[in-house]
Amino acid sequence: MVFTKRTLLKLNIILLCLIVLFVALVLNELIQPVKALTIFNPVSLFIKKDELPPDQCRNIVMQMKNLQKKTFVPKDSSELRSLKAAFDINEYFSVLDRLTLEKGWKLDYYYYEDSLGSYPIIFAQNKPYDLDEMYRNFKGFNQPKTIKPIPDFINANDYINHIKTDGSKMAFFQFAVLDTLADCFSLDWHAYYFEKDILCTKDSIRDIYDKTFLKISIEDLEKIDVSPVVKFEKEDVLVRLFTFSSWKGLVEKEYHIAKKFPHKIISVKDNILVKNDYMVVF
Repeated sequence: MVFTKRTLLKLNIILLCLIVLFVALVLNELIQPVKALTIFNPVSLFIKKDELPPDQCRNIVMQMKNLQKKTFVPKDSSELRSLKAAFDINEYFSVLDRLTLEKGWKLDYYYYEDSLGSYPIIFAQNKPYDLDEMYRNFKGFNQPKTIKPIPDFINANDYINHIKTDGSKMAFFQFAVLDTLADCFSLDWHAYYFEKDILCTKDSIRDIYDKTFLKISIEDLEKIDVSPVVKFEKEDVLVRLFTFSSWKGLVEKEYHIAKKFPHKIISVKDNILVKNDYMVVF
């Protein structure tokens, strides 16, 4: 078969386009996260430079939980005062050392109760306030509840918008940890649905397997890499971490956080990887 110069030119152009397309696909695979390898880990695996040391993650989470051990579920207004005296929520910053509160603002928590349970509501405030109404309205365990509105000064802003980072990867990880764990204390009755923990290492994976009702083998569970990830993108920061709760199971939590202050949480996506068949509802 004899090709004309015009035909050969067309063939060369097509071949060149195919080569360019192939190179582009290869580069895209190198830059973008690699797809998960097994059906038990449907999580994007990020390149190693985006991962944070699991031991640092574990130490931060342990220290946060140790601070929360000071707390308890108050039974009456007197015990509520004792709770507030025992636990100052600003102690979190002794652990989350890459975060600071916006100048002039104070962090605190309002302990709210309704007919379904009681739980803390964290707030930031830059003006004088008092919590006398909270103490007056608190009924305590097993008492008839009159649902009261949450004070306006608590509803007025989201405390997380007043938290500043130092711009590092560790700071944005700590930011996500604060949002995830800060209010996981003194949870009563149905509010216990909000309880959760952050997993960082393979040891933590084994621990939850021994204590739960996950319908998955330990071998398959250990294939899931729970190392935290922080990746700087053009306008925001992606933080990926893993949580476990008795009610949801093992969850991949993916944050998109504004890179510049105020560090607004643009989105949070929860992807349930393995459900916990707890078989109890209350």
